[in-house]
Amino acid sequence: VVSLFEAIAQALNLELSGDQRSELLSESTGLIRVYRYPQSSSVEAEGEALGMEVHTDSSVISTLKEDETGGLEIMKSEEWLCVKHVADTLIINLGDMMQAISDDEYKSVKHRVKKKDRTRERHSIGVLFCVPAERLCDKVIKL
Repeated sequence: VVSLFEAIAQALNLELSGDQRSELLSESTGLIRVYRYPQSSSVEAEGEALGMEVHTDSSVISTLKEDETGGLEIMKSEEWLCVKHVADTLIINLGDMMQAISDDEYKSVKHRVKKKDRTRERHSIGVLFCVPAERLCDKVIKL
C-alpha cells in the first residue's frame, strides 16, 4: 500500500515531505473493519440480496481481503461489474480523500456488496487509511 501511494504521489507531483507521506499511511491513521454478512433463511423479494448499499470509502486508500463468497461490485461507466474473487489477493480501493488530494485525478470508486448466496456467510476484512483529523484543515498539499 505504501509503494502504491508513493507512486501515485510521485505521478501527481504532490509536494509532500517524507513525514507527510508516512503520516497518511501510518498505523495511527488506519482503521480495521471486519464485515460479516450472515446466512439468511428469510424469503426476500426477487432481485434483492443482503449486503452493503452503494457507497464510496472516505479514506485515502483502503485494502480489502474477501472470502471466496464474492459479492463485491464496482460501478464503471454507469454499469455494475462483479469483482472476481482471486485467492490470496488484496483489493485496493482509492477513497474520497485520495480523490481530494489528487484534485480528481484519481476517483473514489462507487461500490456495493450484493450477497446473492444466502446459504453461506460472507466475511471480509478492510483496512482503511485516513488523513489524521488534526490535519484535515492544514495546507498539507500544494495543488
